[in-house]
Amino acid sequence: MELFQKFGIDWRLLVMQIINFAILLFILKRYLYKPVMDMLERMRR
Repeated sequence: MELFQKFGIDWRLLVMQIINFAILLFILKRYLYKPVMDMLERMRR
């Protein structure tokens, strides 16, 4: 924890940002990436 304080990083904020990024990544992968890849695969046939 001292290392985070030396660099001026709030570890609680960092953890929340990591969680938010993981949620965003999951949502994008499920609702954007997969449908777009399926659509491109259908167009290729």
